[in-house]
Amino acid sequence: MAAPTNSNSLTSKQEGFCQSYIETQSYSTAYRENYSTSGMTEKTLWEKASRLAAQDKVRTRLNQLMEKHAEKHEITVERLTKEFLETYAEAKDAKQFSAATSALNSLAKMHGHMVERGVIKHQHEVSVLPPTEINAAIAEIRKLVAEKKAKTIDVSSVELLEAAE
Repeated sequence: MAAPTNSNSLTSKQEGFCQSYIETQSYSTAYRENYSTSGMTEKTLWEKASRLAAQDKVRTRLNQLMEKHAEKHEITVERLTKEFLETYAEAKDAKQFSAATSALNSLAKMHGHMVERGVIKHQHEVSVLPPTEINAAIAEIRKLVAEKKAKTIDVSSVELLEAAE
């Protein structure tokens, strides 16, 4: 890794990472453009890039660059709000309801009224105990409760299952 020019500055690689991120909006791409990544899995690359971006001095520099970028392009919430409202009005007048809905969705997201939610699907196997094992487990629980070796558990509503043949 390149040495910093002074104790308060970033290394040349860290600065390059920040500059690349502003251009690409991708930590992984910015990391790949400034660090050796040969033989690295995508997962490792993403983890290293994320850790680098989370470092205080790197995060501070990224924020500075993003602010400058926004100012340079005059990107403000007010400007975006105005443009989305204009887009909505024009789309509605043209009876392009998909475009109108898209503009409203963008406005809602920008102002925090709508949050994208991802669904994480996890598949696992559930083993089903045969009724005889379930009955034995219930009987054991009742025995432990009766002997006060277990916390009180209300199993009075649990019916014993008949063994399926």
